[in-house]
Amino acid sequence: MIKTIKFQSAELLPALSLSSKVINTKNVMPILGDFCIEVIDNNELLITASDGETWLTMKAQATEAQYATLCIEARSLLQVITNLNGKDISMEIDDSKHIVNLKYDKGHCTLPYDEATEYPKPNCEFQEWNKIRASLINDAIGRASFAVGNDELRQVMNGVHFDFLQDGMVSVATDAKKLVKMKNTTLTHSQDTQDTQFTLPTKPCNLLLNLLAKNEGDLQFAFDEKNVVFKNDLFCMIARLVEGRYPNYNAVIPKESTKFATIGKEEFLAALKHVLPMGSAQTQLVALKFETVITSGVTIVAQDVDFNKSAQEFVECEYAGEEITIGFNGASLMQLVQNTAGEKFILAMDTPQRAGVITEAQENQEYQYTSIIMPMLVNV
Repeated sequence: MIKTIKFQSAELLPALSLSSKVINTKNVMPILGDFCIEVIDNNELLITASDGETWLTMKAQATEAQYATLCIEARSLLQVITNLNGKDISMEIDDSKHIVNLKYDKGHCTLPYDEATEYPKPNCEFQEWNKIRASLINDAIGRASFAVGNDELRQVMNGVHFDFLQDGMVSVATDAKKLVKMKNTTLTHSQDTQDTQFTLPTKPCNLLLNLLAKNEGDLQFAFDEKNVVFKNDLFCMIARLVEGRYPNYNAVIPKESTKFATIGKEEFLAALKHVLPMGSAQTQLVALKFETVITSGVTIVAQDVDFNKSAQEFVECEYAGEEITIGFNGASLMQLVQNTAGEKFILAMDTPQRAGVITEAQENQEYQYTSIIMPMLVNV
């Protein structure tokens, strides 16, 4: 028996491209290198890809289709659809030969397929769903994910952690050297439910950033102690969560600081870019010297003793505390400052041995941004 699915390659390509990002180059099960394709009502196609930990199902529209479910090797199918540059395609599924014949205006190609019954499915069901703006999740992940750790010995930190509180939603990421915390105060959560927090691994975090880049609608989501699901009219993503208890992030954020500097973001970043290359490539140490002798400001200093290189640059800022010299990893400091919104940021300090706290100078009605960076021993 032969079943037929007709579609435009341009209609199918976005769904295939996004789904393919889930698939690993090496898989424990060969079928995890396939797309699982299912025809549902109104000629709609569901395209699923998985690595055994994350499942992403994208929707696409066929022009004509008979009900079918099958698995096709992802890399080959994606190459074929990409190279056909928007042509109309007729996919004929031959059960007797176990092949699909992809026909287009002046040619055709054949690919083998596997039975969809062999494709692994996630074991999770949810009855209650929450709603959230897609842009809110996109911002929560996008502004925290660069600080995620990648240490196999501390896997609990290898993801963005979400905490749903009565006074807002917190997203946080840390690699133990820097930490980013975003608290959105517009989304509150009842404490009556058992599960109020989860840690989303790096891979599904990056997938969501791709999926939500141009999405302004709402998402539905649900989670338990093992899995989380995000879905809307275009996709459904199910991901296994990071196991283990996330560190108490509030405990590592200094509660009281004695020195505060309000600094122009662009001028500081420009100076940091000038100075950092002259420092040690191994440590990336920069020293910040805050003073008020003539004009209040900060001198950014870097040096590489081994290669006899050094640089420094002065940046004016609002600072009225005692003089202090404190060292940070320049690359991490640059990331954290770039991640702030507005024209100015605030760096709060206490002693050269305590973490620096970076916040935004301009208050926001929807969220509170806080990041910390651990100090380094200054030798300049």
